[in-house]
Amino acid sequence: MDMEQVIVNIGSSSKKYALFRGDEKSLVWHFEKVGQDFKLAITDGERSEYAITSEEYQHAIDRVIADCKLRGIDQIGAIAVRTVAPGEYFAEHRIVDDEFMERFAAQEYLAPLHIYPVRLELSLIRNALPGARIVAASDSAFHKTMPRVAKTYGLAEHIVSEHGFARYGYHGHSVASVWERLNQYEKEAPLGRTIVLHLGSGASITALRDGATVDTSMGFTPLEGLMMGTRSGSFDPSIVFALLTAGKGRAEIESICNKESGLLGLSGASSDMRDIIRLSGEGDEKAGLALDLFVYEVLKTVGSYVAVLGGLDALVFTAAIGEGAPVVRDRIIDGLRGLGLSIDPVRNGQLLGAPGEPVFLDISSAPSASKVFVVQTNESASILSALRGCLS
Repeated sequence: MDMEQVIVNIGSSSKKYALFRGDEKSLVWHFEKVGQDFKLAITDGERSEYAITSEEYQHAIDRVIADCKLRGIDQIGAIAVRTVAPGEYFAEHRIVDDEFMERFAAQEYLAPLHIYPVRLELSLIRNALPGARIVAASDSAFHKTMPRVAKTYGLAEHIVSEHGFARYGYHGHSVASVWERLNQYEKEAPLGRTIVLHLGSGASITALRDGATVDTSMGFTPLEGLMMGTRSGSFDPSIVFALLTAGKGRAEIESICNKESGLLGLSGASSDMRDIIRLSGEGDEKAGLALDLFVYEVLKTVGSYVAVLGGLDALVFTAAIGEGAPVVRDRIIDGLRGLGLSIDPVRNGQLLGAPGEPVFLDISSAPSASKVFVVQTNESASILSALRGCLS
């Protein structure tokens, strides 16, 4: 492509834009909501931070366009936006047009934390840059190699056919980028049977065989699987029936599952793992239980995936908690000692991602039966690849 490309990654409380020239990021904008405040960090060789208004946060694309013009960039030729939505249609990278926007809006009730903010951002981008080519970079596309048995729910076939119920999986861009970095940095270790732990505010685990998804913990929507920052993760569906019988409405139950559960719901204090670790260390029993359950669910899922893979060659930690919480990594590896895993405490104490810090760590200790890595996820590289593939 001969024009600049912009990659967009929208979260529930953050917006990340990255300008690419060739394969290198030349400019990064990180808009973030922190409590009731808003801030913007711009990285252009050096990092600068600014306080911004809620209006500036909402119309982030206007700031991106203005900054580009200040740097002599008059035209953004192509944009890719990471998208999360259930259904076969959304398991492919798609050109964003009116049909896409209509289908996307129709799925909002199934993944409100992910679809609403992205749909709003896409509308603003289309209005601000009517001539740009826009791609919805599916977060599920990477998982299309999943075998049918892993994708299938135990529901009647006619129900599945009518509604498209299946395990689509998410965090695909993160897993794809981790696999690429594994092969870039670790050329000697066997990687055929790899489990990737994407542990952040949203959390999932993916089992890979030779780089292809065998199974992944998120399912039809990003609510299934591990307990997360505010999401419940998997639970007995009869709990929903019980809540309905108790008079709870659909919107209230949706809020309970997506916004009031997980680390926040159990601790009653915070959805941020840093707070949970601190409170647990201070003797807070609720925070301690939240931390214990988070680790326990990771252990259960890893154990099941080792069985599915028939063994384990490499275990990989990534995302905010995976990269930045050594105590969580230590707890998980200690729980997996029955598999012969062990790590070096000094290397495990390192953090990833800040300027001058590594993006890849081998934290295994010599006796470990499998390699253990910490890898900084690089979703923007995977999204860029999706953009180019879709427009080629």
